[in-house]
Amino acid sequence: MAKAKASKQKSRPVVAPVVLPPEKLAWQGALKLLQNRVFKIRSPRGHGTGFHIGNFGTDGRLCAIATAYHVVQMVHDWGEPVKLAHAETGKEILLKENDRAILTYVNKDLAVILFTLPPDLTLPKTPIELIPPGAYLVPGVDIAWCGFPAVKNDKLCFFHGFISCYLDQQSDYLIDGVAIHGVSGGPAFYVDIQSNSPKIAGVVTQYIANRTTGETLPGVSMITSIAPFEETIKNLNNLNQAKKEADEQKVSNPTSEQNQGEKSDKIE
Repeated sequence: MAKAKASKQKSRPVVAPVVLPPEKLAWQGALKLLQNRVFKIRSPRGHGTGFHIGNFGTDGRLCAIATAYHVVQMVHDWGEPVKLAHAETGKEILLKENDRAILTYVNKDLAVILFTLPPDLTLPKTPIELIPPGAYLVPGVDIAWCGFPAVKNDKLCFFHGFISCYLDQQSDYLIDGVAIHGVSGGPAFYVDIQSNSPKIAGVVTQYIANRTTGETLPGVSMITSIAPFEETIKNLNNLNQAKKEADEQKVSNPTSEQNQGEKSDKIE
């Protein structure tokens, strides 16, 4: 009786499962994470954009909104009212002169609006994530920004470009991308590879058109670091202290009339 041959099967090597790297957060996801911090800033003279950088003070209700100085320049100088419209919910906050403090950094075209957070507006409790101190983005890095352009000022719009260069002496950036009226003061952000989350690179402050030939041709936008007011805000205990700081700045800083025309390509 013939015996069946035993089949010889080679043992297969054990292969470790392949662990794929996490997918980079898409830009639409990054914008969604940030839009609950973005505000349209309206004044009797126009509008711009701003964004919530955190709640400070001893009770954690001193709300800070970063923007470009030229967006609130006349509001600050003339004590005009300003409205903040929340991008995600549409809720509006009317701030009269006594309801707020505005810290200004004229030479950097930066400002921060401070006020007591109303109970019916919920904003993130944690401060916004900023680029780490001492670090900067190199040319070629993807960057995005958002705001309320004048061509469609009721819609929060997304923009994308690349870092053209880092201006190390100012801690600012030139970016290959357009920024139009109404977007001034908006957040410029990138997706951090390690945390896979959006981080703030700075504030949209200026569009520098190419006028070499006498015509207005495409140029570059400027992103300004918000580092100048980080430490000041962290040390404020309440709105009254913020007002005192703002009053002291108003005395020491040049007035709007003295600064008109310094940056003819500002967007607002």
